[in-house]
Amino acid sequence: LSALSGDAAALSSLAALPSASGVLRDVLAISRPGIVLYDLSYAPKAGKTPGQLTLTGVAATRDALRNYQTTLQAAPFATSASLPVSAYAQDTDTPFSITVTLAP
Repeated sequence: LSALSGDAAALSSLAALPSASGVLRDVLAISRPGIVLYDLSYAPKAGKTPGQLTLTGVAATRDALRNYQTTLQAAPFATSASLPVSAYAQDTDTPFSITVTLAP
C-alpha cells in the first residue's frame, strides 16, 4: 500500500509538469525566418532545477539569430534564452546553440 501511495504521489506531481510535446509545439510555433533548426533537446524540471530546452541550428544572418533569440526570451514559456557571444562571430550561415530556461 505504501509503494502504491508513493507511485500515486509521483504520478500526481508529473501531471503538474508541462509535457515535452507541448513545450516543443510552443517552440516550433515561433516564427523563425532565416533559422534552420536541426536538433531540439528537452530536459524537464528536476527538483529545484528548472526545465531546459536546447535548440541547435544555423542562422542565415546575425540579425536572424538575434531576432530569434529575443523572440524566444519574450515567449511565455521561457524565463531566458542564452546564446554565447561567440555565436555572432560569423556574418552568415552561423551555427548556434541556444539554451532556453523554461518558466515554472
